[in-house]
Amino acid sequence: MSLKVSKIGIAWLERGERSSPPLLLTDAELRKELVALGYRPGPITDTTRKVYVKKLGCLRAEVAAAKRRGPAGMHRQQDRE
Repeated sequence: MSLKVSKIGIAWLERGERSSPPLLLTDAELRKELVALGYRPGPITDTTRKVYVKKLGCLRAEVAAAKRRGPAGMHRQQDRE
């Protein structure tokens, strides 16, 4: 089995991200990360994987943005939910 690294994966690694690029995660790892970020995914199959990878990217971006805003920004995010 060969490992294909996409342009997204290469950019992810070049930016020095600490977590794995979403496209390189196993189904179990993808599920674990989604759950850790408060999202409850359904079955991860060949047809749903792309959707969940995209969702994980959005969730990671939200967390990163909240960290940049600091504690006050995190409270505003929680107020909207």
